[in-house]
Amino acid sequence: MEDAIKRLEAVASRLEKVAMKAGGAADADPEELPEGYVEMKAIFDNEGKAFIDLWADIDGGDYAKVEVPVAKVMQTCMDNVLQLLAVTNKCKKPDDNAIVAAMKPMQDAVKESQDIAKTRKKKWRTYDDYHVVLSEFCMGFNWVFYKAPNLPKPFWDAQTDAMVTAMQGKCWKKKKDEHKDHMRAWMNAGKALCAKVSDVIKAHYKVGVEFLGQEDFALGDAPAAAPAAASENKEEEVAAKEEPKKEEPQKAQKDFAAELTKGLNVTSGLKKVKKEQKNKYKQEKVVGKVSGGASKARIKKKKEAKRQKRGQTWFFNDYQNMQGESMVKIDNEEEYDLKKSLYLCAAINTDFQVGNKVKTITLDSCKRARVQVDKDIVSSIELVNCSSCTIFVNGTVPSITMDKCDSPQIIFTQGGWDAEKPKPNILYSSCSAANIVLPNADGSDVITYALPEQFKFLGGNAEGVSEIQVLQHKD
Repeated sequence: MEDAIKRLEAVASRLEKVAMKAGGAADADPEELPEGYVEMKAIFDNEGKAFIDLWADIDGGDYAKVEVPVAKVMQTCMDNVLQLLAVTNKCKKPDDNAIVAAMKPMQDAVKESQDIAKTRKKKWRTYDDYHVVLSEFCMGFNWVFYKAPNLPKPFWDAQTDAMVTAMQGKCWKKKKDEHKDHMRAWMNAGKALCAKVSDVIKAHYKVGVEFLGQEDFALGDAPAAAPAAASENKEEEVAAKEEPKKEEPQKAQKDFAAELTKGLNVTSGLKKVKKEQKNKYKQEKVVGKVSGGASKARIKKKKEAKRQKRGQTWFFNDYQNMQGESMVKIDNEEEYDLKKSLYLCAAINTDFQVGNKVKTITLDSCKRARVQVDKDIVSSIELVNCSSCTIFVNGTVPSITMDKCDSPQIIFTQGGWDAEKPKPNILYSSCSAANIVLPNADGSDVITYALPEQFKFLGGNAEGVSEIQVLQHKD
């Protein structure tokens, strides 16, 4: 009987969460803090504070001496976002101007981080690469402005990728041997923070920040995140204030479980678990450990990476699971020059950094590969039969082509999409979920463009020329 009650309570808990998500504004208690806010605040108070604290000891503590306001900028972004998330249960949806005005502290902090990355102060210029990390991280907080069809999670993940690329490609490369342990801890702290924020966005703000209340929109009473230098006593007080609110969901579980015992047909729509799917009948050992982080492509057969030259083309075949410190750097000036081409074939879960000016770059049958192009390309970048591949364009590229690709993403920085230089000619065919990310002219934000996949035939003329209409999300 006890086992049966436990199973019923577990089912009740799951059904209650589904009902709360589907219930909309009627089920949102304006007196309770939103779940998304509570989880985000816990992340900022722990992983966020840890990441901020590690900045001071960069370069053996020399970075703290130049007095860059990193902690203030990052904390302002986190505090302002928390203030917005805290009022989603009690406030009704505001107009865009009201949200922009409310998030002005965050926007000012983002602008300050960009100014730091482009500073002319001599003492700060030594750490320009670190300031690029700061700018990319703070820019990611603009996810609060995103809503369907431009979803916030892809934007946050793109900024995370840009931040990690700057960490691994620039900062780690210039580290001193005696500081590598601290550098590794700093990088891991940043990755952990961004990964957890991404999970909260996916769970609670998948289609954007939604307002479920009835009051007029206003910020002010919302508690902000604990400061970077907050004492342990203050953290305990905040935790003590939030603990009593955990009692209500337990009561709801007991009441719902009582209804289930009365014979209600509530569980009829649930998926039936087969005998061989139960843990007790499985052959493998089951452990209660949850792994996080970005998903990787499954490798059916492990192969040895091979690099060979054929004529004027360098072939990189079967590079697998080379990320982070083991990323592939293509920067040897004697081997790679503007007459050489790069052909990346069957790369899986691998990062490439191209630091030389070359003729062409081709990706063929790659999965979850990322290529950072830091220099100009003479001819073109091509993607064929690729899945979930990302290209970071930091230099001038005349042409980019994509054919038979799934979820390709081309991210341009200011150097790759310069208003004063010719724009690249981008062609694609038979591609699904393709995105182009461009920077704004003022450098304050980025814009993601989803490339159309569907078209509507409207007829044609007497010469046999078809009239086609592009279908957008709103269609």
